[in-house]
Amino acid sequence: MLVLGWPVGQYGRPLDLRELLLERAERGVAWSIMRNTLHTYTAYTIGCGIVWAVILLVVGTQASHDTRRTIFLVFGGWVIGWTSATIARSVYPPPGRKSK
Repeated sequence: MLVLGWPVGQYGRPLDLRELLLERAERGVAWSIMRNTLHTYTAYTIGCGIVWAVILLVVGTQASHDTRRTIFLVFGGWVIGWTSATIARSVYPPPGRKSK
């Protein structure tokens, strides 16, 4: 049963996230949900963006000029690598699964 799009438990109260995952695990879908949402290139990109934002914020406000220059060069290299990987992922699709 759903209330406002969120599953409701046995006694009519909304399930918390742990209960929801346990309920779905019993049906064998929890792992596929986590795999499909957490192991994506988009999640990787968002995570890297957050980490780089924190690094650049700290380095930009607290480091010396030479350290800032070095970190910005490393960040530029990472952006070039990420861009080339993104282009490669769009141009060259992953190989198909081998049948047994």
